Amino acid sequence: MPIRCIFLFLCLLCFHNLTAQPTPLSGIINQYAAVTGYDSCSARLSVSDTAGFRPGSEVLLLHLQGAQINTENNASYGTILDLKQAGRIERIRIQSRLAGTLFLERRLRYPVVPGTVAQVVTFPTFDQAIVTDTLRALAWDGEKGGVIALRVTGTLTLNAPIWADKAGFRGGTSYLAPNNNCTWLVPEVGYFYGSGNWRGGVKGEGIALGTAAQELGRGAPANAGGGGNDHNSGGGGGSNAGAGGAGGDNDEPSAFGCDGYYPGLGGKSLGNYTERLFLGGGGGSGHANNSLNSDGGHGGGIILLEAGQINGALPLLSASGERGQTTAGDGAGGGGAGGSIWLQAGSVPANLQLRCVGGNGGNASGGGANRCFGPGGGGGGGALFTNVSNLVAQHTGGTAGIVTNSSGSCNGSTNDAQAGQSGSTFPIFTLETGLPVLTAPSVQGQPLADTLCQGESTVLSFILNGWSGPLQWQYLDGNNWIDLPSETLPQLEVAPSQSRTYRCKVDGAACFQLYSDTVRIEVQKDPLPALLVDMLSSNTIQFYNNSQFYNGQLWNFGDGSSSIEENPLHHYAQNGAYLVTLSVFNECDTLSISQEVLIELPPIAQFSGPAEVVSCNPPFVVFQNESQGALSWNWTFEGGTPSTSTENNPSIQFNNSGTYIITLVVENGAGRDTFQRNLIVQLLPFPVADYSWQDLPGGNNVQFTFTGVDALLYDWDFGDGSTGSSEPNPLHLFPGPGAYAVRLQVQNTCGASILETVVIVSDEGVGTWEEPSVRMSIQPNPATQQVTVGLPEGQGWLRMYNAAGQLCQQQPWSGPGQTLLNLEQIQSGNYWLVLLFGNEVRWAPLIKL
Repeated sequence: MPIRCIFLFLCLLCFHNLTAQPTPLSGIINQYAAVTGYDSCSARLSVSDTAGFRPGSEVLLLHLQGAQINTENNASYGTILDLKQAGRIERIRIQSRLAGTLFLERRLRYPVVPGTVAQVVTFPTFDQAIVTDTLRALAWDGEKGGVIALRVTGTLTLNAPIWADKAGFRGGTSYLAPNNNCTWLVPEVGYFYGSGNWRGGVKGEGIALGTAAQELGRGAPANAGGGGNDHNSGGGGGSNAGAGGAGGDNDEPSAFGCDGYYPGLGGKSLGNYTERLFLGGGGGSGHANNSLNSDGGHGGGIILLEAGQINGALPLLSASGERGQTTAGDGAGGGGAGGSIWLQAGSVPANLQLRCVGGNGGNASGGGANRCFGPGGGGGGGALFTNVSNLVAQHTGGTAGIVTNSSGSCNGSTNDAQAGQSGSTFPIFTLETGLPVLTAPSVQGQPLADTLCQGESTVLSFILNGWSGPLQWQYLDGNNWIDLPSETLPQLEVAPSQSRTYRCKVDGAACFQLYSDTVRIEVQKDPLPALLVDMLSSNTIQFYNNSQFYNGQLWNFGDGSSSIEENPLHHYAQNGAYLVTLSVFNECDTLSISQEVLIELPPIAQFSGPAEVVSCNPPFVVFQNESQGALSWNWTFEGGTPSTSTENNPSIQFNNSGTYIITLVVENGAGRDTFQRNLIVQLLPFPVADYSWQDLPGGNNVQFTFTGVDALLYDWDFGDGSTGSSEPNPLHLFPGPGAYAVRLQVQNTCGASILETVVIVSDEGVGTWEEPSVRMSIQPNPATQQVTVGLPEGQGWLRMYNAAGQLCQQQPWSGPGQTLLNLEQIQSGNYWLVLLFGNEVRWAPLIKL
């Protein structure tokens, strides 16, 4: 196409849009069809008429009736027990149609079920629209009608009202019962009567379907007004968001006339249901026995409008209830309730009027006589749902009717008839758009069985292709499958406390039923340890593993040994208290249990100690008790001090050499045992140093002879500066005559002994007691108490030796002169006095008496 042609086309298109004329609207623009059946599987709707329903267009499906009410003949009559689907509304597109059938693109969220009344209404859409004359709803006929619905994407101009007044549920019709037999004594108090009964007026119509044999009477079925009871009482008003008012009484002027003190009751409020649209309830008829002029008023219809913006010369939406019929000589009808308006708009004019007012109750004329017939109760106000704020809505309840043209005092009063209550404005709610059509999905993934430990969890998955609806996970309880609440997703996390079987169900209603594989989740319990001990003998035990839920075990017997046998036999070698531990395990955990066992064997006596003891002094020998299993012990020690003991490791002294028997007797609760062994004790003597000497004639040789005992080593010191000798009996040559201090030290393994004596050496060859020449004076000699010793010139030491050469006493001296030597402490015997001075030695014998 040439560029200039494209430009011309776009200009023409813009001009058309700028100059497009709104669609004029008036009268009835909607098509209505009663729903006679519904197949949820194929989303097939059976309807009374398909004329005007085009494939691709949107329709509204409205549930009108079907609520469940209390039907007992008492004050609870008409209370709503279950609203069911009444008031639900959905917005669905038509896919195709056949004669009497509409196929929908989606399933209904709220299916049409038997025992309910629903209709389908077209939902036309316009770009721009103008209401040139009153836009009206088809009046509800019991199957269809009562609704105005449209959508304008641009501007809606209201130069005439949208009108659904008295298009809703129908009021009770006048009814003249034959053979009226009322009496002043027995009032008619029933809440319902069957058709044809003279005792009650006809109830209005509402969301509850009429019940056979309950068509008449003062009870209000849900939102419908009750009919007035005999005689000539008024009908009750219908309800919507606001409750209907009760009808008025009939007061007879005579004392014995048939009064009508049980008028129709007003319909129950539906104000708690904020996402449903209801037709206004019909008012109940007054009780009539003269003429057919006691009808109750019809309720208001439903207006559902969606617009971009609204303007116009007469912006009015009205869905008000009808007034109850005025009577003369009978009870008047109750007013119909206001209907419902659902308005969603971008902008609205300030003078927009929204009305869903309840109809007034009918007046009751006395015909100029002193009569007070019952007026009708007012209808309740309707419900407004909108997204537009600051709207002034008119949804007041209708006023009660009054008594007119009466000569009695009741003239101008309501005679206890009640006004309807006001309705309410609610936030707008979104219209439901249905659910996907049910077709069986294909399975892409099945849940898998698993084994868990207690406290663990796993995820079961049921993956489907072509399914977005809910699933329902179930578990098996005995023979019954139990739904898991709120578990409707493809994945289910489970952490069962015990083994359990699961499956997932896809509920295709009556279309199909699909189940996942049935899977078992086994819960492996933690092992539960338990053991049993069987004492077969004092040291042999049979152990039994009585544990539960285990796959393996390990025994620890407390004596350093172990076993992996299930029921081991174990022998203990020693006495003691042993802590036996059994550990059992499975895939989930390892747990243990312990028990102490007491082993008491007959004792075994045993001790250790030296077999032989060689000692210089009486030895202390320690015996080490090495017995096994003994609780007491008794020792016997032959030759020992002490000779018995109950100590564990006694220390015993042996004072004499010999071979001795050592005995140990041990005991415990299981018996006694004895052990003996020999001990050889060898006590070694200490050496004794002693000798004699002989001064040999003809020189200075002296023969020494060892006269001591037990010497092994000899060490002679001759006192003359020589090297000494190690012989036991040495011959020694002294350098000259004189007195020499000869020292002998002898040794053995026990010690040493020393003897030092003075040996007198002379060249005359005298023996040990040979008397030498006197070289000092001793007076007296022999002596008893003391002697006087004459001293040469000089100084030194005066010493006294006994015959064995042992020094008895000594004292220093200086001379010349004399010194006194005290002999009182000296025993009788032969002694030598030796005078030492310088290098000289002088000696002389002395006898002590």
